[in-house]
Amino acid sequence: MKSFCRGVIILLCSAFIVHPGYGQNVYMWTDKDGVVHMEDRPPSNSHNDSDLDELKFKETSPRKYQRPSEQESPGGNNSHDDQKEIEQQKNEAQNREIEERKSRLKNEIKHLEAQKNQYNRNKNTSKTSRRKGFWRNQIDAVDRLIKEKQYELEHL
Repeated sequence: MKSFCRGVIILLCSAFIVHPGYGQNVYMWTDKDGVVHMEDRPPSNSHNDSDLDELKFKETSPRKYQRPSEQESPGGNNSHDDQKEIEQQKNEAQNREIEERKSRLKNEIKHLEAQKNQYNRNKNTSKTSRRKGFWRNQIDAVDRLIKEKQYELEHL
């Protein structure tokens, strides 16, 4: 167990080590004997510059996400038509969400009504008053849920 913990600690520590050459220039050149060299400094002036290749390793950062309203059109500024289109798309998306919510609420109400009918059948077939009282309480709870869902559906 200790070796596992040590391994995890070493792995986590090594994840935070930053390579010192990251984002720096690397120079690659071949000497007169045909040996390829890669260094962080260019070779001395005695070497032929035509054989020198400069490799740049650039730090890249993720692109910042821009909402459609923030993006610029090719002309430089967003046109009024683009703004209308964006607004229309937002409205359509909101309408779809409302319709989906209404559909879910209707399905939930149907399910609760079916559950209420089952509880009524259970209440009617119960032999003791204690069991009948239990099912009456269940029916009341389901009735409250149905009313809440209906109220929410009406006010969407």
